[in-house]
Amino acid sequence: MTVDLNIPYSACELKRVKRLELGVLDPEIIKKISVCEIVNVDIYKDGFPREGGLNDIRMGTIDYRTLCGTCNMNVKYCPGHFGHIELAKPMYHYGFMNVVLNVLRCVCYHCGRLLCNVNSSKVKYIEKIKVNSLRLRKLAELCLGIRACDHSVEEEGLNINDNSLNNFYNNDLSNLNMNQQMLLNKSNYTNIFEMVSKEDVDCGCVQPKYSREGPNMYIQFLHSSEEDIDESKRKLSAEEALEILKKIRKEEMSILGFNSDRCVPASLILTCIPIPPPCARPYVQYGNQRSEDDLTLKLLDIVKTNIQLKRQTDRGAKSHVLQDLCSLLQFHITTLFDNDIPGMPIATTRSKKPIKAIRTRLKGKEGRLRGNLMGKRVDFSARTVITGDPNLNIDYIGVPKSVAMTLTFCETVTPLNYDNLKKLVERGPYEWPGAKYIIRDNGTKYDLRHVRRNSEKELEYGYKVERHMTDEDYILFNRQPSLHKMSIMGHKAKILPYSTFRLNLSVTSPYNADFDGDEMNLHLAQSHETRSEIKHLMIVQRQIVSPQGNKPVMGIVQDSLLAIRKFTRRDNFLTKEEVMSLLIWIPYWNHVIPTPAIIKPRALWTGKQIFSMLLQFDDMNIEDDKNDTANNKVGRDVNTNVNKDSSKMNTSGNYYYGNSTNDNNDDYLEKGNAYSRSGNNHPNSPLSIGDNINVGNVQQNDMSSPNNNNNNNNNNSNNNNNNIGGGINSFKRFNMVKINLMRDSSTSSKDDNPYCSINDGKVIIKNNELLSGIICKRTVGSSSGSLIHVLWHEMGPDKTKDFLSALQKVTNNWLEYVGFTVSCSDIIASNKVLGKVREILDKSKSEVSKLVEKAQKGELECQPGKSLYESFETRVNNELNCAREMAGKVASESLDERNNIFSMVASGSKGSIINISQIISCVGQQNVEGKRIPFGFNHRSLPHFIKFDYGPESRGFVSNSYLSGLTPQEVFFHAMGGREGIIDTACKTSETGYIQRRLIKAMEDVMVQYDRTVRNSYGDIIQFLYGEDGMAGEYIEDQIIDLMKLDNKEINKLYKYNFDEEPFGKDYYIGNKNDGSRNTTYIDYNKQNILNQEFEELYKCKNYLCKEIFPDGDIRQHLPINMNRLIEYAKSQFPCIPFVSNNNSTNNNNNNNNNNISNSRKLMDKGNLSSTHNHKESKKRRKRRRRKNKFDKFKNENNELMSEIKKEYENNDLNNMMISKGDQSPFKGMNEFHMGVADNDMGSDLGNNNNYNNDDFVDDDYCNKKKSFN
Repeated sequence: MTVDLNIPYSACELKRVKRLELGVLDPEIIKKISVCEIVNVDIYKDGFPREGGLNDIRMGTIDYRTLCGTCNMNVKYCPGHFGHIELAKPMYHYGFMNVVLNVLRCVCYHCGRLLCNVNSSKVKYIEKIKVNSLRLRKLAELCLGIRACDHSVEEEGLNINDNSLNNFYNNDLSNLNMNQQMLLNKSNYTNIFEMVSKEDVDCGCVQPKYSREGPNMYIQFLHSSEEDIDESKRKLSAEEALEILKKIRKEEMSILGFNSDRCVPASLILTCIPIPPPCARPYVQYGNQRSEDDLTLKLLDIVKTNIQLKRQTDRGAKSHVLQDLCSLLQFHITTLFDNDIPGMPIATTRSKKPIKAIRTRLKGKEGRLRGNLMGKRVDFSARTVITGDPNLNIDYIGVPKSVAMTLTFCETVTPLNYDNLKKLVERGPYEWPGAKYIIRDNGTKYDLRHVRRNSEKELEYGYKVERHMTDEDYILFNRQPSLHKMSIMGHKAKILPYSTFRLNLSVTSPYNADFDGDEMNLHLAQSHETRSEIKHLMIVQRQIVSPQGNKPVMGIVQDSLLAIRKFTRRDNFLTKEEVMSLLIWIPYWNHVIPTPAIIKPRALWTGKQIFSMLLQFDDMNIEDDKNDTANNKVGRDVNTNVNKDSSKMNTSGNYYYGNSTNDNNDDYLEKGNAYSRSGNNHPNSPLSIGDNINVGNVQQNDMSSPNNNNNNNNNNSNNNNNNIGGGINSFKRFNMVKINLMRDSSTSSKDDNPYCSINDGKVIIKNNELLSGIICKRTVGSSSGSLIHVLWHEMGPDKTKDFLSALQKVTNNWLEYVGFTVSCSDIIASNKVLGKVREILDKSKSEVSKLVEKAQKGELECQPGKSLYESFETRVNNELNCAREMAGKVASESLDERNNIFSMVASGSKGSIINISQIISCVGQQNVEGKRIPFGFNHRSLPHFIKFDYGPESRGFVSNSYLSGLTPQEVFFHAMGGREGIIDTACKTSETGYIQRRLIKAMEDVMVQYDRTVRNSYGDIIQFLYGEDGMAGEYIEDQIIDLMKLDNKEINKLYKYNFDEEPFGKDYYIGNKNDGSRNTTYIDYNKQNILNQEFEELYKCKNYLCKEIFPDGDIRQHLPINMNRLIEYAKSQFPCIPFVSNNNSTNNNNNNNNNNISNSRKLMDKGNLSSTHNHKESKKRRKRRRRKNKFDKFKNENNELMSEIKKEYENNDLNNMMISKGDQSPFKGMNEFHMGVADNDMGSDLGNNNNYNNDDFVDDDYCNKKKSFN
């Protein structure tokens, strides 16, 4: 039963495993855990397992008819029990031979003591090594040069002399001390040969040399001048090695890297072999015959040889017979563990099939560890072919309905989902969406395929329902090989018909997937914890920017990339119907159409405007603005008492901000609101920020319908209370992130003006609006600093996902309308171009002929470090490659934007200039191993050519193009170059895969801990801070340090300012008199000092950057904060300095304006009685008067706020500076800009202090405006 993490099955605390220690079983422990000893050769007797055989019933059963002889359980519950074989003689364990060899090199052959001095500093250092195998290896290297044991028994007070030995032989130990008695006690030795001789009592014995050759160990005593020792090299038997290992003292085992509680060196020699139970080596039954497992057959050989060795030993057979049997037993034991040892015969079965040893079953990709434990097959997964669907968002996967009806998600019944789950259960397992199983709280599981009674379908709170996969379920999508983190990402499911997985084309890049038959894996999340991790950590939009390269891994590709380039060209115009059909594909569109680029004779929009709409993420519907403003959530004050008619008008399909649904173009300036009349004007345009600060109330109130006359008094009273707050909150409404980007496109040129490009080669995006430039792969591709990269950092992953998805939908639908195709006419060049290509190739061939002639005469100069032949080949290869490039350049220059292949290459969707040149002009030189085609036959490359032909054609130069066709020998040369690429790819794939696996296995235990340090599994500190800076890689960007690339002259020219210098002018003075005239006698040099200090600080910063921070001098650095983008964002948020006028002048203007308005009101009232035609005009006039009255009230109410701002600016002498310059001042404040807008709205003289007559305001200006648009 599956354990639900949300409902613990027990209140007891779970037992936690602190550590896992591995060791080698001692022979005594093996005998204790064993249930029987294997002594019989026969496995079965009368069809049943024989007692004492390899399938003894006491070790467990694999037959359903019999029970285990030990635990009395059947085959389902019996885990199996080990047996053992007692070996006649000790044998080596092949896996421990290197360890035994190192231990033997560290200890004395005679006394078993460590050869090195335990108190030495080197040994103390080795003891600090935590890895036991490394400690033993270092100790063996230290002891390798020690020729004799230096442990003298005199040092420890043993002092064994001749009398002591005589007493030993006479069994008199009473006169010896304690240490001497322990050493000479007979009970400690099995025979007298284990006792040291007279000469070796003080040890100091010469140490032999140990070596290993395959499965055998060898020993050799080196010749010494003092002693005559046999130098012959002989085999070291396991029995002799065991005796040496038994002498090692317990206190010295820890220095050797052994834990005496878990493993002692003597256990590395086999004296008793554990026998795995039959369930680990089951037989295969064919009718009445059984086929035993390979392990069983190999263990049977061990038992047979061991019994025979025991019998011969008991008989006292000759030594060579025993030695042969020992070698045979050693072979069987070795091949039981490993049957792939070089230099050893491979053990086979009777059918000559190699035996699958224990090591083979464990190691490798198909072994127990990687194949069964780490790489298990899982449930709730699906695999099928993938196909593309650009209409899906990038975070969605189209899942076939058949897959959705197979995979299930287990939901617990609660009051919130009871009704929904009840419907799913009623639909059953055969209708989607439905359910497959009901699991009751007692664990009973009901399959809805076989349920007949309705009582079994009833649900109660706490039951669990395994429902079908539905839309919005979180899934994991994976493509093998999984080479990086983005090879498995989180998606949301969208159930679709047919039988393939559908995914967006932009997501194929991180998966490295294409649609030529690739298959991918899908995993349905089975718990809410998993769903949460997918949603917040693994979802696609959070993987757009990779920490591997600090750049996006996905962008616009294929058709969408081609379409966006054609879509954003200057000559692409859209009608209103086309604009509406495209904008409807933007899910976050606010139902606002931008002002058309061309109004007369027909309203036309550009593709750049639609692209700008894709960047307007924070735009909201007008109705949402009203609702939010009524609750004081949005800054612009709106009349909260809007009547029902006005709300109906706002939702009836009349789109504001520069357009209306009326087809009459004359009404563009009449219908809508103040934004349409102000001329620009999208509310999020950077030019409208000042309007919204100053006249937010007036503009927003004009959004209501003309039937709003009855509510004017209420509007005025509300505005009197909230004018100031509305102005400030209106700034908050637009206080959002703005995207600013300047980037070269594929058609950019060096000499072009970056701010007004002739060929539209500079992409400029300011405040979310595309001002110029053709969008191509450099802008919306997966390169560093692209628009995708900037969006991810500034707008966040979710907005970037919406942009990628919406852009593909808009451009693909536009491309379907326009159409795109490639034909043979796109690859056929003119005769003039082909003639130029032929001339280039002929000239290159003649140059090669000259080189051949020079080389044959010996007149060719040798290049440095190269022979004559190498220099000749290099120069010929360079000449031919140059010819191909020139021919390709001629061919590509003959193409223009009308060529469809060229448009694909220019956009970056497919192909390159080399592909075009090879199709049209010349394929070029074919290389093998970086050289021209070598002579494969007798002094010639192919039999078609003469001997010693070094010309271009015989050495692999293909002068034909793909269009004209290749000759047979050119096809052969081309195939040679292509085959090399295929072989190279295959070799690199396997090599890099193995390198990556080793790298991952070496670093898989390295992780960031909660103290922010990076540690491995031993607790060793790898880094004190992740990456040495603690920053995530995806948030670091490539940036160019502008200050570093400027020299001192350029810095002086750009940043050093002096009031006395010519750029400022001799008559430029700071400060004004009180009467407003210029002060010609005063210059404030304190401000000059401030500028000088700032310049000196800038100069110091430049030196500090170049010398201390980035001493490498590279101007492109990896930094976490993009300062240029931060400055551009600040500019977009605060585009200008507000201009504040005096209170007196403001009051005078208000009085004059009120008088003029009253006069105009009288005249308009008279005109209204003259005719019905003037009735409509009077309505418009009244609307304008209402707007102006509201504007005047707004200015009066804001005097207190403006006076505070004025004081702030006067203290900083900014007000005087702006007033002194008058109209020529470079500082254009928001108030002045608003007056300019008001000129367009209410009359040409409204923003000035002069009076105006009502006739000009009412008739002339309005008529002039209409004439200008007509």
